[in-house]
Amino acid sequence: MQIDVDPQEDPQNAPDVNYVVENPSLDLEQYAASYSGLMRIERLQFIADHCPTLRVEALKMALSFVQRTFNVDMYEEIHRKLSEATRELQNAPDAIPESGVEPPPLDTAWVEATRKKALLKLEKLDTDLKNYKGNSIKE
Repeated sequence: MQIDVDPQEDPQNAPDVNYVVENPSLDLEQYAASYSGLMRIERLQFIADHCPTLRVEALKMALSFVQRTFNVDMYEEIHRKLSEATRELQNAPDAIPESGVEPPPLDTAWVEATRKKALLKLEKLDTDLKNYKGNSIKE
C-alpha cells in the first residue's frame, strides 16, 4: 500500500519558524561558558540570529572562539555577519555613537597561517591513515 503525502503537510519540509527575542534576560558569557568547542560557536550564532539586542556581542564572542579552531570559513562568515550587524547598528535611526561599535578587522595573517596549518595537519593525518591501512593489509 502506498500513501501519498502532500508536501505542504510533510513536517520535514516545513519551513523553520524564525522568531525574534526582543528583551532577553540572558547572561551571554555565562550561557556560552556552559558549552565548548563548535557547539559554543553554534549557540552564539543562533543567539545572534534570533536576538537583535545581543547580536553584536554574540558575534564578537563567536569570532574570538572560532579563532581557536582551524575553521577559517566559519571565521570569515562570522566576521561578515559582524560587519553587517555593526553597519546596521550604526545606520539605525536611534543609534548612539559609541567608540566600541567597529568590528575588528579581518585577520588575514591568521587566516593564511591557519589555512597552512590545517593543510599540513590534513596531509599528516592522510599519510598516517595510508600507513595504517598498508600495515593492516600486510598483517
